Amino acid sequence: MAEFRFTTSGDMTITLEGLQFGEHMRDPRSNVKSFIAHPSQIVINAADQKEFTGLGVIQLRDLNPGQRGYMTVTIDSPTMGWYGTAQVAVIVNGQNIINDNFQSGVKGPLGDPRNTKRYAVDFIG
Repeated sequence: MAEFRFTTSGDMTITLEGLQFGEHMRDPRSNVKSFIAHPSQIVINAADQKEFTGLGVIQLRDLNPGQRGYMTVTIDSPTMGWYGTAQVAVIVNGQNIINDNFQSGVKGPLGDPRNTKRYAVDFIG
C-alpha cells in the first residue's frame, strides 16, 4: 500500500498524473483555511502562515501499473513579505520513497513567489 503525507504553512496544490488519491486516512484539521480534494488534485491553504496545517494522510493509487506516475507540488504565499513551506512524503509498503521540504519565494511587489517541484513515482503497487 502507498500513502501520501503532507502539511503546509502556505497555499499548496498537489496534482497527479497516472496516479490517483484514494481513501482519506487523516484529513488536516488544524490551521486549515480551505482543503479541497479531488481524485487527482489536492488544494490546501493554511489559515495562519506562522504555523503548519495538521498532517494529511491519503492513500495513493497507481492508475497504470508498470508505468511511471508523476506528482507535481506547488507552494505559494498569499501574504506580502512572507513565504510558504511544503512538506511531502510518499511511503510505499513502509518505505519512504519521497521525502521533501521546500519553500516558496517571498511574496513582494516583483516576481512570482511560487515554487513547483515534480516527482516521478514508481512501484506504487
